Amino acid sequence: MQFSVLVVDDHAGWRERLCQELQKSPHWRIVGEAADGLEAIQQAEALAPDLILLDIGLPSLNGLDAARRIVAANPASRILFMSEYRSLHVVEAAFATGARGYVCKTDGTAKVLVAMEAIMAGAGPVTAGLGRDIIAQTLWERVLPQEPGRHVAAVYADTASLLDDYTRFAEVSLAAGNVFVLLADDARREQLDERLRARGIAVDRIVSDGYYVFVDLAGAVSQAMANGQLDETRLRHMAIALCNRVTRTATGSRPRIALCGEGAPAMFKAGNTNAAICIERIWNEISKRWPVDSLCAYDAGVLRRDGNSSEAFSRICAEHSAVHFRAHSAA
Repeated sequence: MQFSVLVVDDHAGWRERLCQELQKSPHWRIVGEAADGLEAIQQAEALAPDLILLDIGLPSLNGLDAARRIVAANPASRILFMSEYRSLHVVEAAFATGARGYVCKTDGTAKVLVAMEAIMAGAGPVTAGLGRDIIAQTLWERVLPQEPGRHVAAVYADTASLLDDYTRFAEVSLAAGNVFVLLADDARREQLDERLRARGIAVDRIVSDGYYVFVDLAGAVSQAMANGQLDETRLRHMAIALCNRVTRTATGSRPRIALCGEGAPAMFKAGNTNAAICIERIWNEISKRWPVDSLCAYDAGVLRRDGNSSEAFSRICAEHSAVHFRAHSAA
């Protein structure tokens, strides 16, 4: 399928470079270019593009004001902001316009392209190039008890940035009196436990109290298999049983669940895309029925492995409420 794109940026060099990259893919068709916010509004109305790539620092009318007018005229508009700003208030203002994504231009055109695919697959919000604190604030720190669960996919260029987010996610969840669940292998658990202890968290105590639950990845995958294939019914029952078990085990009132899961990413990395999508679809269902906030960590290297990975990942993005990309550790 091919999607029409309007590119809006007052930096001619960047706009030209981005358009050249878009023209290499049969998925994108550039229907217009603009260098000003007012011009962007006019072209958005006249061309009705499937996706608008919009800079913030535009002359005459900035990108934020342009986006507000575009969305007011057509609430179905899909806007991906491209900006050099990394501050939280700018990111919040960008998403407040109704935009679907926010990418830092300094990370290059490759991140823009992947974010575009994620947005067209139905994911949102989509972010790339933001720091750990901004990602945490925009994606999971501001969760109200009555909100349904959120199912977030993240792509990491290194283990350090992954552990940054796991640690922050665990800290925020535990501080709120919720249960943190890690579905991974022993090596990942040891890495995370070391970081949590360094942050002053009494890991042994919260494990004993039922607020930190470790689920062995290999064991869970084995239980979910039948005749060498992932059994969707069995997996769904396992997921529900896990939610029931951890909420009963924790002391106090029924808490939310924060889960860092590496089941689907492991399947995707092994080339079993259908199994990965099946897992994500089930967790997407669970997050709509239970107060479960999930973070699924993917390896950026896998997306560069072959031409089919990017298309497959767009299907995975469609099963998430948000997607973000981390270039490197914020530490």
